[in-house]
Amino acid sequence: MTAARGEVERLARDAARRKLDRVLVCGGDGTVHEGVNGLAGTGTALGILPGGRGNDLAATLGVPLEPSAAAKYLVEAPTRRIDLGVVNGRRFGTTAGIGFDADVATRTNRGAWRRAGRFAYIGGIFASLVAFRAPHLRISAGSQKRDGRYMMCAVSNTGRYGGGILIAPNASADDGLLDICLIAHASRLRLLRILPSAYRGDHLKAREVELLRATEVDVSADRELPIIADGESAGVTPARITVERGALLVVGD
Repeated sequence: MTAARGEVERLARDAARRKLDRVLVCGGDGTVHEGVNGLAGTGTALGILPGGRGNDLAATLGVPLEPSAAAKYLVEAPTRRIDLGVVNGRRFGTTAGIGFDADVATRTNRGAWRRAGRFAYIGGIFASLVAFRAPHLRISAGSQKRDGRYMMCAVSNTGRYGGGILIAPNASADDGLLDICLIAHASRLRLLRILPSAYRGDHLKAREVELLRATEVDVSADRELPIIADGESAGVTPARITVERGALLVVGD
């Protein structure tokens, strides 16, 4: 059991220095985020025993939710390398969010509903709907440039976050690319229609939604905005988000 923030990262880094084969981390995506940063660039594999609200990276890697099945899987499954995103010096396995989704994650982590499992994120969404104001973003993704008011910019390595939201359904963790989902400014009512469809990946049909792909993304805004990566704080804008190809050895298919 760990006692403080940062301890998982320290223990994982120490295990890699000792050249252990696998480090198994039990927790949610925030705990796993520390394991990712402790093991990136090493020959020690990260295995995830799902124990949090979202378990998005674990799901991407095919880890069963049932504990005994997950334990068996983590001992017997093969290892492979996946890409990682990097923002403000922090690596992430799933998605870095700027705008509405970062506001939701912040409110989810602080709200009274934070222990409500996957439904905690829904509580955060309704809290953000009341207070969030769409920023003016300037986005450069390779040769593609966008400038305007956006509800959010989600930069994805694996395409799933927030407890099963398929924000970039076709993203792959080993293609060397980041999938960037942009949602243009929309009314609260319109956003309430778009967001539930993201659990099926159908939000891509909405006129406000655009998907880009690039190896690096520069994002600036008309005000300082928090960035959330794997559900954890990862600094503020302006920021450059890049991909590190094959940076992490993981247990999973």
